[in-house]
Amino acid sequence: MPEHVVVVVGSNASLPEFTQGQFWVIDFSSAPTGAPTAVPVTTTTGVVVDCSGTLAAVATTTPPFGGSTTVTIYDVSNPATPRSIGSATLTSFGGVSAVSFYGGYVLAAEANGSQVALIDINDLDNPQTYPTGFDTVTDVTLFGSYAVVCGLAGGLQNAFQVVNTANLSSLVVNAATNVSPYNGDAYTGLICDFDGTNAVFSDGLGLYAFNVSGGTPTALSSFSALATSVAIAESGNSSGLPTGGVQVAYTAAGDANVELQYVAPPVPPGTNWSGSSASLGDPNNVYGQPNAMNGGVAKFSRSIWGTSALLAAAGVTETSGGAQEYVVSLFDLSAGGGSIQPMRQGARIPVSLATTATPNSTLGLTTFFTFPRWFPPPMPPWPWLRSIGLG
Repeated sequence: MPEHVVVVVGSNASLPEFTQGQFWVIDFSSAPTGAPTAVPVTTTTGVVVDCSGTLAAVATTTPPFGGSTTVTIYDVSNPATPRSIGSATLTSFGGVSAVSFYGGYVLAAEANGSQVALIDINDLDNPQTYPTGFDTVTDVTLFGSYAVVCGLAGGLQNAFQVVNTANLSSLVVNAATNVSPYNGDAYTGLICDFDGTNAVFSDGLGLYAFNVSGGTPTALSSFSALATSVAIAESGNSSGLPTGGVQVAYTAAGDANVELQYVAPPVPPGTNWSGSSASLGDPNNVYGQPNAMNGGVAKFSRSIWGTSALLAAAGVTETSGGAQEYVVSLFDLSAGGGSIQPMRQGARIPVSLATTATPNSTLGLTTFFTFPRWFPPPMPPWPWLRSIGLG
């Protein structure tokens, strides 16, 4: 049963000159004995992406000329030949700014708008759209039966809400939790990640950790960081199993590394964060000097069983000819406690994507097993029980 480690990376650049976009499906499974293989897929606009199991969600950041905003589901079980298995059309959306894929559902945030959409991948023709109380929704994260939705509230605050996915209609009436005052000079709008127990946010100037057990948020700790992306994982012991505390990876403007920060349990407010860093891919300009102005993006792999110790990161580098490209790297955090190390001999691969003056890469990371034809895959528990009259 070979294991696949697959990264999907794209660019959310949606400026007029980028009338045609592209995303890449990168298979790290053969590394270190073989180089990662990357397959480009052409799209009509910039995209935002996320993964779950053998599937990837790819959403258009702006409606193509004469078209509609879509969230397309791709089967990446054979990373060499990704294929579309259907799309959901969001007729009232003027583009998607973020997607989060968990199990059989995708949560999408409206670009420059105040709506979210919940998509059942088994019923792509009927996405459910909900208004929110935010002026603008900037990011969403889905985990288990809860979602974290964040954005700009009241024009003055970066804020978020934690909501059960069965009650997304409450987004328009429930009070939001403020994270920080809105700063129009920040590098990005409020962004978030959520592991089912804790959530972490970035307003571009600082990182903020909250415990959200039972849907009720409690502030834990914060520190200054010019972050361009943030990802959260439960801390891990030598086997990568959760042992408490909060472990966060982030990328930052002007920083050529992906940074790892860790707070040991019980994570009281004001606890000092310890951490380490690893290269995003030696982003240098044509003169060999650090070219980190664009920052990068980082994302942990997760499944319905939780968040793994695998971390993918993408950063912009510049070739000797002056062309910009993304470099995608894979890291292993299973040692826990703030340890980050390149995985599979630091295997990385450059991919050509549209770049802008601000961070715009978007990626998802997934792991899954494939089964030989003579070995049937395991059946999900409930359909199997029903087949013998017990479900």
